[in-house]
Amino acid sequence: MDELVEKKNEQLWFGYTSGFAGSAKEKIDPFAANIKRREQARSFYRKIGKVMEWAESNYYHRTLEQTVSSLVPFHSFWSDYGKHLAEGGGKPFLSGNFIYATSSPTEMLLALAVLDLPFEPKDTETKINGRAVTLKAKQGVVFFHEQLLPSEQAKKSEVLMSQRFFRLDSRYRYEKAERLDNFVDEEFLSGIAYGSIVVLTNPTSSRRKLRLLLHLPNGSMPLNSSRTVRSVPITLEAYSTQTFESSFYFPIIGDYDLYPARTSADGRSIASASLMNFKVVKELSKKDKTSWAWISQNGTDPEVLDYLRSNNLDRTDLNQIAFRLKRENEGGSGKDFYDQLIKEMESRFHYHSTLWSYSFYHQDLERFRPHLAKSGFANQCGKWIQSPLLRLDPVDRRWYEQLEYSPLVHARAHRLGKDRRILNDRLREQYLKLLEILKYKPTLEPDDHLMLAHYLLAQDRIEKGLDHFSQVDRDQIQEKLQYDYLAVNAAFYKLELGTARKIAKRYQDYPVDRWKKLFTEALAHLDEAKAALDPKVVDDKERDQQMDQLADTEPTFSFEFTDDRIRLTHQNIGTARIRYYPMEVELLFSRQPFAKNDADHFTLVSADGEETIELPNGKKDTLHRLPEKYRRMNVMVEIEAGGTRKAQAFYANRLRTEVAAEYGRIRVLDKVTGKPLPQVYIKTYARMKDGKIRFYKDGYTDLRGKFEYASLNTDDLDQVSRFALLVIDPEAGAQIEEASPPTR
Repeated sequence: MDELVEKKNEQLWFGYTSGFAGSAKEKIDPFAANIKRREQARSFYRKIGKVMEWAESNYYHRTLEQTVSSLVPFHSFWSDYGKHLAEGGGKPFLSGNFIYATSSPTEMLLALAVLDLPFEPKDTETKINGRAVTLKAKQGVVFFHEQLLPSEQAKKSEVLMSQRFFRLDSRYRYEKAERLDNFVDEEFLSGIAYGSIVVLTNPTSSRRKLRLLLHLPNGSMPLNSSRTVRSVPITLEAYSTQTFESSFYFPIIGDYDLYPARTSADGRSIASASLMNFKVVKELSKKDKTSWAWISQNGTDPEVLDYLRSNNLDRTDLNQIAFRLKRENEGGSGKDFYDQLIKEMESRFHYHSTLWSYSFYHQDLERFRPHLAKSGFANQCGKWIQSPLLRLDPVDRRWYEQLEYSPLVHARAHRLGKDRRILNDRLREQYLKLLEILKYKPTLEPDDHLMLAHYLLAQDRIEKGLDHFSQVDRDQIQEKLQYDYLAVNAAFYKLELGTARKIAKRYQDYPVDRWKKLFTEALAHLDEAKAALDPKVVDDKERDQQMDQLADTEPTFSFEFTDDRIRLTHQNIGTARIRYYPMEVELLFSRQPFAKNDADHFTLVSADGEETIELPNGKKDTLHRLPEKYRRMNVMVEIEAGGTRKAQAFYANRLRTEVAAEYGRIRVLDKVTGKPLPQVYIKTYARMKDGKIRFYKDGYTDLRGKFEYASLNTDDLDQVSRFALLVIDPEAGAQIEEASPPTR
């Protein structure tokens, strides 16, 4: 019984799936099949997206403005790499500090690029013997190890308050790249600025409300807005620390005391710093001849250079040795020291504005040029300059970066009013920025013409854009790929399809997907424009030619145009009077976009022509050819018969329009040849949901004869209830169409 049930269910399963599987012997998941069928369904119209601003990604997801030195911060890994280069770089470079090179994808890629690790690692032999591990690598490897070692037990100490002193010009010292405090405990110099730091710690689990009393040493003068005596109320949270600093100097030598920092609570002193005696002298008895403060002022030139070679230049106040670059020294002239110092700094890629400024004093133009370019004066010399001493390039200085805007759709194809307007704020700002730079140039270079062509074409200023593009020599620019893509677009505008295809085919297998896609789309447009089209007319607006059966005594008629003939369908009518009113289609459309066949406003003027025709009794259809005068004119034809007046616009054209209302697109073809018509002007008006009628968009058909009339970078489509489209071409004539907004 169970087997019969299972077989029956299996047959039902087969029967359910065979409808779309093609075989009753093949089990297919019905849900997967439904999804497949859903994917094959036609999509609704999708509104075009917002305009996006695109920039070249010089580094991963970084614009030119963001490509700064801080993108790859300095730390121990790059210090290891610098030492490796300084040693000659003969050995493979490996550093365990590469774990710190993770601030950005850019830094990680650069770190992997300099590490001499193989792309295809080989097996490493590992032997473990007790607590010993032996690694035998067949190539360069980086590995980590961790080990627990015994430590010395520290003496028990609980410090609640401390007060120390330091020189403001040499607060820290560095040992093995570690920063340490450089406190002063013995002798102090007169006329030198010192600082005091008080550290107060709460080692308990309770909040403490305290008052801190601070004094400057006797005989000292306050600096940096410090006060001689101050009382500070403070709140110390549990297990927290606070610091307090002040500055002073001693004007006169001597011995001075200090009332140490003290803290109290509830009127009782609970902590105090140690007593301190200040011996202020004119000259230290024990001179630290290894410090920069002493070497910079008292050392010889070779000693200064030796110090700089073995210390971090970023942590050294190089202003202290500026006087050496000008004076005559015992070890040689200021020019000699200048040459040696600058060479040392150049070898370490270190720039210092004060020291480099002496290049002007020593007439060293090779070094003065980069100094001038880095100075604040350069920023006051405009956006571009080319001179023997100063070269300003807006791209190098990150003032300007070429940007793209896509998808960019303009509502108007022609200038409206006296001034040309760029409605997209970002495009307008970018275009004006480029013009601001170009106005400093005496003549435009090929790159400048290429940039102008790009932005002018983006504004639909086709003639100006093509004019600038024609002045670009491909051999004189680096952006040959970008040039070729603009060349394809230029060929489209000039209808040079063979030229466009020749250029685009070179990139149909380009390795960069984005560019490959752009050129492939261009080829697809060319294929569609060249393909032979079915000349069958598709016109959903054609009126129905069959009339409902009415009473035999009721006169009725209707008419339509067949080429240059009027086809009248009539009943119980003997004569008909035909009047002709010439139309200026674009003017009438702009005034009344949705009055396609409305002749009411023509009754206020006299007809340009009028005739009466006989309608044979017993015939339902009569063909009447338009007079010769009106066969090549756009006219409103009014027919009055049987007490009824009807009107319809006759458009003398050879246009065949295909409106894909569900996708907001119209296609214009030649009625005779069936070929697409490019550069046909389309003007679109919209009736909004509030009943108002306003201009929506205009433009020209592309090589395929297509134009997207509904696409804009705004949300206006949400409020549209009906579209009216004027299709007009100087040679092919004019046509008016109406369409509903796309379904979404």
